[in-house]
Amino acid sequence: MNTIQEASEYPVTQLTISIEQLHYILDSITAPAFLHDEQFRILLANKAYYQVAHKTEADSSGQFYWQSFPLRDGPLPGCIAATTGTEMDSQEELTIDDKTYLSQGIVVRDTQGKFTYAFHVFTNVTTLRASEANLKATEAQLKASEANLKASDDKFQYFFDHSPIGKSITQLTGENRGKSSFLRHARLYQRRVNSQQMARYFAS
Repeated sequence: MNTIQEASEYPVTQLTISIEQLHYILDSITAPAFLHDEQFRILLANKAYYQVAHKTEADSSGQFYWQSFPLRDGPLPGCIAATTGTEMDSQEELTIDDKTYLSQGIVVRDTQGKFTYAFHVFTNVTTLRASEANLKATEAQLKASEANLKASDDKFQYFFDHSPIGKSITQLTGENRGKSSFLRHARLYQRRVNSQQMARYFAS
């Protein structure tokens, strides 16, 4: 009979990663990213982070992250909430130099639940938010156009229902003016006129 052995029966292998390997992993992320300690000081960051911060690793390492990027008077509100509470992540948007970033943070805690590190990634969502705004504007324009079209059609319908020409068209088309729009009556009338013209043409 096959049995499942307890994991504790297997030897534990310690996995170690060098600083160079961590830098390689971070640099593979195209968005600005960094790791900070419980005092909000930068431990590691990728090339994209230093690029948007306009600083070097020597300038930023060990400094409070808000002194590099994003420039602020202190930690991000979501970061404070995540590091001082029990949350495991944080997310918020911020605008820097006409660019909108989605800040996503992952909190690392020890076995006692105490905050130890936090990893942040800043995704540039400027184009996405601009596209969403344009889409909303287009939708608003379409709704306004539909409302204007309906208002125009209502005005035509009122004119049709209360004018002598409207009654004449109703008699010619045989349509109940209360059930059709002015535009439909106009098309029916035009077809009737065209038919009469064609009949006169062939009769001559």
